[in-house]
Amino acid sequence: MPCKATDTKGDAKEFTITSNPIIRNRHTSDPAPLVVGNRLYLYTGHDQCYEDKPGFEGKYGYNLTEWLLYSTEDMVHWKDHGVIMKPTDFKYAIGEAWASQVIEYKGKYYFFTSMQSGKPDSTKVIGVAVSDSPEGPFVDHIGKPLVTDAMTDNGARGWWNDIDPTVLIDDDGSAWMSWGNGTCFLAKLTPDLKGIDGKIRVLNMKNYVEGPWLHKRNDIYYLTYASMGRGGECIEYATATSLDGEWTSRGPLTGPAKDSFTIHPGIAEFKNNWYLFYHNGTLAIDGYSGGGGRRSVCVDKLNYNEDGTMKFVSLTSQGVAPATPQHNSFGGMPISQLKYNADPSPVVFNDTIFLYTSHDEDDADNNEFKMLNWILYTTTDMVNFTEHGVVASLDAFKWCKRDNGAWAQQVVKRNGKYYMYCPLHGNGIGVLVSDSPYGPFVDPIGKPLVWQKEHWEDIDPTILIDDDGQAYMSWGNPNLYCVKLNKDMISTDGEIMKLKAPAHYQEGPWAFKKDGKYYLAYASTCCPEGLGYATAPDPMGPWTFKGYIMTPTERDRGNHPGVIDYKGKSYIFGQNYDLLTLDYNTAGEKFKHHERRSVSVAEMKYDANGNIEEVPYWLETKMTPIESFNPYNTIKASTMAWGYRMVSRQDDKGIYVCGIDDADFINLKQVDFGKGASRFTATVSDVINGSSIEIRLDSKDGPLVGTLNLKAGAKEKAQKCKIKGAEGVHDLFFVFHGPKVNETFKATEENGCFKFRNWKFDK
Repeated sequence: MPCKATDTKGDAKEFTITSNPIIRNRHTSDPAPLVVGNRLYLYTGHDQCYEDKPGFEGKYGYNLTEWLLYSTEDMVHWKDHGVIMKPTDFKYAIGEAWASQVIEYKGKYYFFTSMQSGKPDSTKVIGVAVSDSPEGPFVDHIGKPLVTDAMTDNGARGWWNDIDPTVLIDDDGSAWMSWGNGTCFLAKLTPDLKGIDGKIRVLNMKNYVEGPWLHKRNDIYYLTYASMGRGGECIEYATATSLDGEWTSRGPLTGPAKDSFTIHPGIAEFKNNWYLFYHNGTLAIDGYSGGGGRRSVCVDKLNYNEDGTMKFVSLTSQGVAPATPQHNSFGGMPISQLKYNADPSPVVFNDTIFLYTSHDEDDADNNEFKMLNWILYTTTDMVNFTEHGVVASLDAFKWCKRDNGAWAQQVVKRNGKYYMYCPLHGNGIGVLVSDSPYGPFVDPIGKPLVWQKEHWEDIDPTILIDDDGQAYMSWGNPNLYCVKLNKDMISTDGEIMKLKAPAHYQEGPWAFKKDGKYYLAYASTCCPEGLGYATAPDPMGPWTFKGYIMTPTERDRGNHPGVIDYKGKSYIFGQNYDLLTLDYNTAGEKFKHHERRSVSVAEMKYDANGNIEEVPYWLETKMTPIESFNPYNTIKASTMAWGYRMVSRQDDKGIYVCGIDDADFINLKQVDFGKGASRFTATVSDVINGSSIEIRLDSKDGPLVGTLNLKAGAKEKAQKCKIKGAEGVHDLFFVFHGPKVNETFKATEENGCFKFRNWKFDK
């Protein structure tokens, strides 16, 4: 069955958006916003490519035979006005429709659109209809096409030249139209909007494909359009100081739309905010997945720099709707919520991922980094991570003259030992060694491994041990350096070499080899930063930029990659400020930047040629467990998939969780209870009277299988309760109850109902 489109002429149907895509009862495309007074109108195409309605390119082509209208007064609550017009409303059209735009001009509303014309033109043409209302009805304005292929015979695509019109009414009242597929055309329209006033100009737009959109802000004209790059159409833009002047390319505005080869911008200012509308291919309806012929309209906020250039827009799943509890929970959020951490360094030892990170202290202020030590996490399922606390600190380097600057490190194993390469900002790069991946790590040489004292560029070391056993260390910001290491891994072989950095290199290199090819991932394109990568025939380069692993985004000021293969899949680790943002949202406060970052992870894939496919921003990804979790061992309480509003601290016994308030909870994913658990044991201390732990399955309000009513007291002890009904595989929730200790939310508050050391279930 095809997706049913309801013609809602008459009373408009109302709906509320919660995320992207914003329209979910139909597949929609080519969004065109228009602001009239206190309301934003959104005109879209209706994608109808289904088994009984194949597109003109076959089953997966495009089939658009009508245009739809939606409207809103607040960008959250919308009205569905149904079908607003069809191409067959133009007597010369035969049914195929493409992108349109409606503009207000001299008290009337003009619907500019593209469609397939019958004879004698038999090409794509542009027509225009008119109405007294933005809601229609619209009627053909001139009785014939406004633009035909005969008028644009200098275009690159022949009979495909004339699609996707966009019209701008300038401050002097003149009307200008741009359009085109393969070639970007621009022309002034006659005052009655029935013809072209003068010559049709060809604009030389970098990487231009189709879908132009004209708008003006202050004294700058913008032409935004679909461009070709990075695995599909992206959005780029150019600016000019006059419509008949020269245009300057400004580069990409977005990356490609997910699951859609095409993209089409629509831009509007509405109630003091700017918005970018576009379409992707993520929406499934009635069993039909999204894709090329079944696209869906989305919207994200658009921002400008002080010089008038547009800030890069990350295409999000959240869009402009208020954040939901589901959004600010497990999917895509940082892997640990108990500490701020950064600079992820993953490595596999004994079938376990060891993730070493730097540590942003809770009181790091404004743009200052406060970094004193390095932390270890482990996982075997990529979702439930265990924090083991601090494994090394600046104190290990007795020669270091600074009490701050424990920056991005990497750990590798060789000769049965574990080597940690540590930048000590302003004091070069040191090395520590341990007999265990858990530490303790000690300084074997008592001096820097490298230190170029003429600058402060010695940061972010990465180690690659090649197949022949030769080890290389690369590092540096903004330049890229490399030196060979001897087999002892604590001395250098030869001089430090300054390499030619690949395009967009900033810092944070991560060198690795896969299927015979050398890769260098790195923080790229500041600012904002993304994650770029390059390849080379040799560990020393030359490095050639290949693209982005993650597109630069305004949601992140800096980044640092860590790449790993594990149990048949590849993963990219990086850093962001998503946990800090959540802290401010939870506290109901306006965000203020601090250097308090958090590590996230996403699956990463390669194509058949070894190119890395672009990964969406962390919040648009979701990790699922790659194996079940065994609850029948003694488990650190710092093991979790999610445990927000608490913190971790450590003493001479190790790590523990504190800052526990009433209704806080810890979640673990895909816990396998087998044939059933009979008893639960928790080791706790500093228990306040009236505190308890509920053990629930599948959700924090799910089936209750046990309650541990804790005995008050400061002494650390193991306390137990019976369990009934915990069988098979479930998500596990520890829901905490007790006196409300912290009435005002503070992300780093240590006081709480009790301290939680570890737990286990008995079969």
